[in-house]
Amino acid sequence: KVIYMPLPKQVEATEAVESGQYRWILFGGALGGSKSHFLRWLAYRRCLQVPRFRVLLLRRTYPELEKTHMREAVLEAPLMGAVALLSRNPPVVEFPNGSVLEFGHCQDEKHVASYLSAEYDLILFDELVTFEERMVLLIASRARTTKRGVVPMVVAGTNPGGVGGLWVRDRWVDKTVDKVRYAGYDPAKYHYIPSLLDDNPYINPEYEEFLDSLDPEIREAYRWGRWDIFEGQFFKEFRRERHTEVLDIPSDVPRLGGLDWGYSPRPMVHLWAVMLPDGYLHIEH
Repeated sequence: KVIYMPLPKQVEATEAVESGQYRWILFGGALGGSKSHFLRWLAYRRCLQVPRFRVLLLRRTYPELEKTHMREAVLEAPLMGAVALLSRNPPVVEFPNGSVLEFGHCQDEKHVASYLSAEYDLILFDELVTFEERMVLLIASRARTTKRGVVPMVVAGTNPGGVGGLWVRDRWVDKTVDKVRYAGYDPAKYHYIPSLLDDNPYINPEYEEFLDSLDPEIREAYRWGRWDIFEGQFFKEFRRERHTEVLDIPSDVPRLGGLDWGYSPRPMVHLWAVMLPDGYLHIEH
């Protein structure tokens, strides 16, 4: 009996999880990519595959969690012989083989602390950009296991933008994390799988028309998964593929440095500009 037919991008993401090659996987990047649905069914799949498997699935707020996942779990759990016990604290789905899917939220700091005494084989963040970086890293520290053959990991789904858009982009998309601040960061353990509206053949045409009608800077992010475009951006015309290139510049070419202290140490920026014979200053990255 078929109860779930995954999309090709969801199959790709599932295979990446089960390969055990990565510790951090990001799925999505645009509206309509069926991210929430994928995360929930990934949890079901792993719980059915591995006895006594423990999964934590989080949304930032409880109302979001209830609306997106818990209501659906009530209908889906019986199809797999599982039981949704959502009146418990925390709410869970229990499987006959002893596996447990736990639902959680992280609205403030006290909720972060409630997860730090537990262990999970798999931790899932839905709409990752709504979480603060510190919250995610603290909770993710609980992804550990003693089960043979199981690689503990963190899998997330999200769209570009949001309060956490920049730190998410730094870790998964650009892989430009500050190695001094995060000495243990290993880019090889991070994997990004884009899933756009066009990857979901079941979306109704009206939804595509709605996304195309949005303000240009929002449309580029939500429709096409552009991480370098966001609301409030100063240089809205910037496009990575148009305004950047790879150049082999000798070390003895003159360079100019510029420093902007900003309003606090965090947003300060220092840039190096290379003076080339074409008459332009090229910002070096």
